[in-house]
Amino acid sequence: MKGLMQGKKSRVYEKCSRRVYDTADPVHRIGLGILFWGTMMYLCFSLFSLINQMK
Repeated sequence: MKGLMQGKKSRVYEKCSRRVYDTADPVHRIGLGILFWGTMMYLCFSLFSLINQMK
């Protein structure tokens, strides 16, 4: 039962994300990518500096 809900939820999410991806023009897509990677890099960097401070 849980697996069925999980599958349905992921399918809905996939459909929504695909729709967003299709409607977003390349500029927005690139912007979102940069924003995403920037956030990831920032999180990694802050975590790294935090670990260095603890030493």
